[in-house]
Amino acid sequence: GTYVIYAYYENGQEIGTTAPYDAGDYIVKAIVDRGSNYEPLTLETELKINQVVPAVDPNEMEVVYTGEAITIELAKELSYEANIEYVNNVHTDAGTYQGKAIITGGRNYKDIEVELTLVIAKAPIEGLTLPGLPLVYDGQPKPLIVSGDVPEGVDLIYTYTDKDGNPIQGAPTDAGIYNVTVTV
Repeated sequence: GTYVIYAYYENGQEIGTTAPYDAGDYIVKAIVDRGSNYEPLTLETELKINQVVPAVDPNEMEVVYTGEAITIELAKELSYEANIEYVNNVHTDAGTYQGKAIITGGRNYKDIEVELTLVIAKAPIEGLTLPGLPLVYDGQPKPLIVSGDVPEGVDLIYTYTDKDGNPIQGAPTDAGIYNVTVTV
């Protein structure tokens, strides 16, 4: 009978007789023995097992501003063991942010970078009112003031116009009908 014995080498060192499964460059030797009437034959070849390019989708996340730090990470857990380093993935203020996850896949997986997009939408301001009171002329400016809890850091800009839509400087002092616009 014919017998074949395989030996696998990596970096010049024999690693055994079982075929490797990790990514890398190997030398495979096959020793063919056909019995006492034949010289043993040694065959040698190179075996390359390539790293897998992992399929990891970019992640996009949209939230509404809360004043708290928001963290974006990969949308799904990886199916293999890897180191993940996040860059620019934690934000607090409203805006659109680009971050990334740098995945170091080890021996069997290629290292990749995955795009992360975090959109923090501006939060609505609720519970504010602008009273439209009839006021009595006394020659003094009559400013209207927003009532309610104005969030910290929010500036209110008051603009007054006459009944024809013409802007006036400051709060009205003359009798008449005025429009007040508050810009947040």
